[in-house]
Amino acid sequence: MPQDVRSPPSIVTVRDAPTDPDAFLRWAAGRPREEGRYELSRGVVIQHMINVTRRHSDICINLVLAFGRLIDIDAYRITSTDFAVRTPVGIRGPDVMVERREGDPLGLSSDQPIMLGEVLSPSTAGIDFTEKRDEYFAITALQTYLICAADEPRVWAWRRSADRSWPAKATMFESRDDSVAIAGLDIDLPLAAIYRGMS
Repeated sequence: MPQDVRSPPSIVTVRDAPTDPDAFLRWAAGRPREEGRYELSRGVVIQHMINVTRRHSDICINLVLAFGRLIDIDAYRITSTDFAVRTPVGIRGPDVMVERREGDPLGLSSDQPIMLGEVLSPSTAGIDFTEKRDEYFAITALQTYLICAADEPRVWAWRRSADRSWPAKATMFESRDDSVAIAGLDIDLPLAAIYRGMS
């Protein structure tokens, strides 16, 4: 049985789950959907209850739709939380990922994301800016990491520089008139598209 180890209670650790990344992916793929979703980080399996707000869901869908309009979907694949990304220390489930359309179509994860995006929720805000950010930055292929606020138009963006380093601080965008340059895809993502349909 999962046991609570941190607040809030929507995140628990699972003691008896496999911690080898390939075994973990097979194990997680066989779990019932109503259990939530699972991630693996530094040898610890984490269970997330699925309890996002409608606004969180809307932003995720808007991101997928916006990227779908801006990139060549014959060349790139857009995935959401149900698909995993491999980090050097485990398996994560970003809210949105863009990768090249290559690799095994039946694969359970990607290790070649170009862009990863998270939408803030009370249960994950702390790790999106710290643990997840650091794990994502260690993925060689990654070029852009976005965090989107759920309660107002606000996006934090990190872009990998030409020397392969990441900036110490994110660039923050707070106006619907702003656009975020997405490194690796050569597109500008408007905040108006991310927050479309929201007052």
